[in-house]
Amino acid sequence: MEQIDREIDHFHDSVRVFFSEGRKGLLWGILYTFIFWTIEFSLLILILMGLSQTHSIITAFAAQVLLAVIMVIPATPGASGVAELGAASIFSIFVDSSVLGITVLAWRALTYHMNLLVGGLMSLKIIKDANLIKKLIGDSVESQHST
Repeated sequence: MEQIDREIDHFHDSVRVFFSEGRKGLLWGILYTFIFWTIEFSLLILILMGLSQTHSIITAFAAQVLLAVIMVIPATPGASGVAELGAASIFSIFVDSSVLGITVLAWRALTYHMNLLVGGLMSLKIIKDANLIKKLIGDSVESQHST
């Protein structure tokens, strides 16, 4: 119980910081999150435009919001196939069956697999930079001790 009380106090303190000193950072975070999701949801519209499928932007956004809610509840280990099957089911309402498979594959490649690739590359860069920083710090500490 003491640990729970301590964690609740930490949570209250962090919320207090966000609404006082960290208000600017919180607003920037909200803005960047909005921009991220707008770009993420615009990818389907661009794919459909590339496949000469013109549909309502609101319908495409709504379908992706519904799909995002469905993907939060994984029905299988690792949620494999849930996004693809859900996308095929939902997108079939407003995408012609002749391009449905291509649409789902392109959408999934851009929204998931591209994020994995870019995130992996950024992780490698961070690890490389961390090793470089450790090396620089280690060299400077050793040079201070030797003088």
